[in-house]
Amino acid sequence: MKLKPDDIPKIIEMRERGATLREISIKFGISKRRVCQILKDKRLRKPGRKPVAIDEDVKNLILRLRRRGYSIDRIHGYLLSKEIHVSRYRIWKTIKEHELFKRGFLLQKFLQEWELVVVILLLNLKILETTYKLLVAIEIPSCRVVSYRLKRSVRLNDVIEILDRDLSPRAPKRTLLLLSRVPPLVPTRSCTNRLIKHIKNMRWEYRWIPTKELRHIRNTLIKTIMDELQGKMISTEDIHSWFSNEGTKLIEVKCHEYLDDICNKLGGDGNGIVGQVKGHPETGK
Repeated sequence: MKLKPDDIPKIIEMRERGATLREISIKFGISKRRVCQILKDKRLRKPGRKPVAIDEDVKNLILRLRRRGYSIDRIHGYLLSKEIHVSRYRIWKTIKEHELFKRGFLLQKFLQEWELVVVILLLNLKILETTYKLLVAIEIPSCRVVSYRLKRSVRLNDVIEILDRDLSPRAPKRTLLLLSRVPPLVPTRSCTNRLIKHIKNMRWEYRWIPTKELRHIRNTLIKTIMDELQGKMISTEDIHSWFSNEGTKLIEVKCHEYLDDICNKLGGDGNGIVGQVKGHPETGK
């Protein structure tokens, strides 16, 4: 969300009154990192020595071994056998940075090729000893929650209803859906996927979210929502009202933080993906 000029003093005033970074980020729809940047919070500083850069040949060797299925310990042992001294942490960081670049440039490619990109997720939430299914559609890169369903049981018709009623009236022809590969989005008893057939009839494209990435996104969102609900006396009747007001904002803020992480590491100077992600909160465009 783009900040207004008079929002900056309000953020500073809220912080001076004792508001947490989370409270401020939810209220203004921005990430906690953005709040820290406005407040010039000391947590942005990273004291200590600058790490010695790893040679490109060594990086390529680490990634090549990882693709072969080597664990971090096994990669570390192999490098030592070749008299290459790199800590386990640096090996892990090299792998993670490579995954981040792949993720970032894939996102950049999607945003360049498609007019609208929407992620559809299904989360399991245990609230007051009751398990709810949260079906949510999030527009990328604005991170706006386009639609959601919070129910005891979610069926394929709920997914199709979101596509037909909430997305179809405003979606351009070049629309891409990023889907969770979980029931009911995928069939469990039939070889025919009715959802995919419906998407093709609408002349949209789709991609399945990779399992590892999906697990990370789902676990992060579930933990964020459950941490916020912990200790709050919310009845079963009030949970829908809470989610429509605060729950959607939590998801949007977490989505912004996810994109922030990619953008800041792939070109915090405005190059690369930062310059390509239209509507990103850091660019304000």
